[in-house]
Amino acid sequence: MTIIQSDFAKGSRMATEPRAAGTLHVQRFSFDFSNQALAAGDILEIGYLPANFTRISDAILITEGTAFAAATTVDVGFMTGVQGDALDATRTSGAELFAAADATLRLIRLTKPDAILADPTELPHGIGLKFSAAVAAAATKKVHLVLFYHQ
Repeated sequence: MTIIQSDFAKGSRMATEPRAAGTLHVQRFSFDFSNQALAAGDILEIGYLPANFTRISDAILITEGTAFAAATTVDVGFMTGVQGDALDATRTSGAELFAAADATLRLIRLTKPDAILADPTELPHGIGLKFSAAVAAAATKKVHLVLFYHQ
């Protein structure tokens, strides 16, 4: 298993940080598969839930391109370990946001309460995607996670 990271997970792009309690923020985390494939079992750390007791309000998963294999599903959830640490091979990814979501659908809205009910923490939480099958690199293939969150 390898952890593949988006620019957000690497720290070269930053998510909007909540500055006032109750204010809703929206961040789109994206990953382009033009030059990157995922092997079965790999985790894509697409982004993170910012620190300081931030809570998820809603999420939308969007896939682009037609190159996702039929019957490919994806779990999306919080990652264990330190957010952004690609070298820790013990990190795993849960399914608090989406469990076995059909990756061939173009738009999937959050239907599980797990992420909304999760206890907030002081530290940022990495958010990972784990596909049920290998994902080949393709010029038109992208995945986006639109995350709505508040403090």
